[in-house]
Formats: sequence, structure tokens, C-alpha cells
Amino acid sequence: MSAPDAFWIVWAPSGQRPPRVRHSQRHLAEAEAFRLARENPGTEFIVMQAAVRMMQPAGMVVEHYHCDDDQVPF
Repeated sequence: MSAPDAFWIVWAPSGQRPPRVRHSQRHLAEAEAFRLARENPGTEFIVMQAAVRMMQPAGMVVEHYHCDDDQVPF
């Protein structure tokens, strides 16, 4: 079983909704963050990479995400 690819989300710390979209590439998440920032002046939007692992208590599922080290977003 191969590891799922890493993904990026756009998060607004002051937002009323949690992130819902998983972007498959960093530049797509950055474009979405820019679009949201234009539409919501004064609101901070952060692009975050989910690349480590996912835990699911029911049945203790653990997924390790694949991430190329040269794509670190900071």
C-alpha cells in the first residue's frame, strides 16, 4: 500500500468555517488564498501543508503522507 500524496489547505484563523478543500499542489492553494484575501480585506489566510500522518481512532488507522523534502512551504 503506497502513502497518499501530501496536500495543502487554506486556513483563516479568524474564519468561521474550517478548511474544506484539499489542494493537490501548493501553487493552487496559494492562488486560492490570494483570491480569498482579495475578497475579504483584512482577513489573514494561511497556506498549510498536511504532510506527516493522519490518525483515525476507529480501528486505529494511521496513514503516512508522502512529501518531497524540496517542497517545504516555508
